[in-house]
Amino acid sequence: MNRDAFAMIAARLDRLEQENRRLAGACRRWRGVGMAAAALLALMLFEGPHGPLRGVAQETKRTERGPLPPPPDPIRVGIGTKIIESSQYLLRDEAGNLLAVLAVHRDGLPVLSLHARNQSARLFFRVGPDGEPGIVFLDKEGRRPVELVVTREGGPRLKLVDQGDRPLFPEQHAGP
Repeated sequence: MNRDAFAMIAARLDRLEQENRRLAGACRRWRGVGMAAAALLALMLFEGPHGPLRGVAQETKRTERGPLPPPPDPIRVGIGTKIIESSQYLLRDEAGNLLAVLAVHRDGLPVLSLHARNQSARLFFRVGPDGEPGIVFLDKEGRRPVELVVTREGGPRLKLVDQGDRPLFPEQHAGP
């Protein structure tokens, strides 16, 4: 094997190792996001209408459309029969910093937002008005550089924009 071939193989191996480190870091970040989402889902299931804490706040609440119907007959499960209801749940650390919000958006649809240490929203899991689930990434200024949606037809839609909110790829599909 000559020197040029050896140098080429060494360079390719270096690039592969760099890519492997980059992918390992991305995997760690996504694992953290997944664990946070799983923890919030577990909290919702634990405190939801069929969870062991349902019934804590069974009083009738008023909405713009009138009173909510009473909760279903309680089924005794686990430690109690209480229902905790709210249109918004906040997750805070011990210092009181906002880490996540699970809420009903002003359009009546659910949204889960994860926040940075400075309490600014950085990631949204949402359901759009057409029922399309999506993930929206926000930069430090609150812009949406990346948006991933599953369309009504079941296909993916990826929207990437630059700092001026211009599509990075002119042919990119930005909506149905």
